[in-house]
Amino acid sequence: MAMPITSNSKKKPQVPESYGNYTLKNNKLYVLKEIKGEDEPVEYVVSEYVKIKEIRQDMETKNVELVLEYRYKGVMHDIAISRKQLEVSELRKLLEKGVDVHDHKVKEVAKFLSIQEASAPLTQVHQQVGWAVHEERPIYKHYKVISSDPIDSTYDGALKLEPKGTMQGWRQTIMQEVLGKVELELALVFGFTAAIVGFVGEDLDLDTLVFHIFGDSTRGKTTAAQVAASSFGKPSTKQGGLIQTWNGTQNALIGQLADNKGLPIVFDEASMNRMNDFTSMIYLIAGGTEKARMSKDVELRERKTWSTTVLSTAEHSLLHKANQNVGLMMRLFEFGNITWTKDARNADTIKAGLLEHYGQAGILFVDYVLQAGKPYVLKKWRTWAETCLDSMPETDTFSTRISNKLALILVTADLVRESLKLDLNMGDLLQFLIEHELESMSSRDLGQNAYDYFKGMIIQHRSKFVGDYFREKGQECWGKLTTKGASIEVNMLKEPFQRLMKEGGFDDDKVVLQHWKDKGYLIHEANKLTQRKTLAGVQGIKSDKQGRATTYCIKFRREDLELGQPLKDIPDSSKGQASSLTISNPYNL
Repeated sequence: MAMPITSNSKKKPQVPESYGNYTLKNNKLYVLKEIKGEDEPVEYVVSEYVKIKEIRQDMETKNVELVLEYRYKGVMHDIAISRKQLEVSELRKLLEKGVDVHDHKVKEVAKFLSIQEASAPLTQVHQQVGWAVHEERPIYKHYKVISSDPIDSTYDGALKLEPKGTMQGWRQTIMQEVLGKVELELALVFGFTAAIVGFVGEDLDLDTLVFHIFGDSTRGKTTAAQVAASSFGKPSTKQGGLIQTWNGTQNALIGQLADNKGLPIVFDEASMNRMNDFTSMIYLIAGGTEKARMSKDVELRERKTWSTTVLSTAEHSLLHKANQNVGLMMRLFEFGNITWTKDARNADTIKAGLLEHYGQAGILFVDYVLQAGKPYVLKKWRTWAETCLDSMPETDTFSTRISNKLALILVTADLVRESLKLDLNMGDLLQFLIEHELESMSSRDLGQNAYDYFKGMIIQHRSKFVGDYFREKGQECWGKLTTKGASIEVNMLKEPFQRLMKEGGFDDDKVVLQHWKDKGYLIHEANKLTQRKTLAGVQGIKSDKQGRATTYCIKFRREDLELGQPLKDIPDSSKGQASSLTISNPYNL
């Protein structure tokens, strides 16, 4: 299919161009033909001006695209077509674009183009971005290809990667407005981590890095995103900028990551997306491989992959709109309610400077990394991984894995200092990341998070439990509350418990129960997670011969549940009459 056309109102120079028996002159295509009975060939007009202006060959797929130049109504146009469209049956379809290929002309035009193609200039292009292997050597595809040996190829995709302004202009903005503010220095490093993830991520078996920064609109989130993106491309949501929006389907968003092996991408304002649950999206982005899909011929399609850094922004946390899953917390670094910029002037100056100067720093950085080589980068990474782990005042079972990811950020910062001579404060960056890790550690305690959530649900739904604390019972029965000294035991039926935990984002209630068992919160029978409990006075509950039902029994301190005094401890007449309301059990247990 023909691609969009461009026009040029300037007239072509009247310099004849000859290709065998064909000549382009006077803005028309002519052909010389031998005519029987004539001593000299006769020149005929074939069509309006048309020629192959340029041949583009994709260095990855080897597919060939032709840029056809033609004249319509006195105006010159360019249109990109596939080589297959030089066939007569396909060529005549370009009539609707203004190409002069009417039925009585198309065969002659096709013959001319097949001859003229041999002399058309060939340009090598690429649409993939980031790291690749070419002739057993690592290369990096940006606007141009960065490699140890020159490779002449130009980016031909949708992103705006062509550098603008000067390295000096970009550097001046960074030195004056970014350095000295640890949050902005971190945002700057986020962008460069993409190239390191793409370079050594596979060697380290590490996922795509995903950073999410959230908070209200006055904290400089978008400015931080512009700082991160500016090293490699246009830091904008407009016209091919590296800042995309969350406003799209899952497939559309993933399509913007496909084949990206080291170019930073920003997804701005997740608040625009109607997604209620970001769980699968977080896993998908971090995993670096799109979902398996079948073709129309019921064959498994080749899945797109990526290995890079994705920076996301929103006014809300993504984890708060996802399942309570430790795996998610290991794949997503969230930075919430941080003020990224110094003030409004700082933000405006950064934006103005980076929209005028972008795309040069990433090229210099990648060239430095390429020359330094993987062994050098990996050695630095191991050193920083040890430093991160040793710097943590507290650790848990996930600290080593987190240290490995933090080390990618810090080794990137180290390489930025070396390659671009920017005086990043490594000590402040390390301290900031360690403090953030300590805050995140508590949120990774799945068992405690579920316990705190469950406690709130018991308080909210106390009327659904028989026992010591609530006289007027609701229509549903979830279980029983029993006072045991300074503790309260909550026996809850299995079905409402499972439903409640799922509503709270805890998909696997067995995992939660095992955590509670390990922490001593769960009262259970030997080799089980459950306890048989008599629920006297409750109709419709499936029980054994002794009237006991299978429950989960969770222990709380009395002061934590805030249910007040047990009814049996209240001596005066305020107890009133017990409700005659029949308590039923709607659950089929």
